[in-house]
Amino acid sequence: MEGEIVHAMFGQKTAGAIGQVTRLLVLLIALTQPELFNLGYLSLLSAYQ
Repeated sequence: MEGEIVHAMFGQKTAGAIGQVTRLLVLLIALTQPELFNLGYLSLLSAYQ
């Protein structure tokens, strides 16, 4: 849903660039703050049980 909103606001190329930057930032956060990644992962696991 969020990707569609960004696409509508900025256009296809800009939305793609924003998505790539966002993915990179999330990866950096996961590598530098592993406890945040673990909390998110555990919440996903508990949602499927």
